[in-house]
Amino acid sequence: MSLGDPAGSISSLESSTPFYELTCVLEVGMSSMGVLVACTCNAAQVSHVDSNLGTIEAGKIANVLVVKGNLLADLNARSRVRLVIHDGVNSCAERL
Repeated sequence: MSLGDPAGSISSLESSTPFYELTCVLEVGMSSMGVLVACTCNAAQVSHVDSNLGTIEAGKIANVLVVKGNLLADLNARSRVRLVIHDGVNSCAERL
């Protein structure tokens, strides 16, 4: 299973927001780890970009969200972003 879509915008009227999708799959019983894998590794594989994205590995594009909390214990921590690393560059969340 994969979460997300190739629209690239959460404001797209044709697709649901990623946060809404996360909530739905949690409500039907998917584990937090399953959700994280679905929206990272699996989404990259389905979109055919897994050679560059989806997992943290040497040689891949570094896109990482650092949150306050433990996503495995509380997926609501996704709304407490403390740092964004995009293409390997640190960006303060307050400036986004």
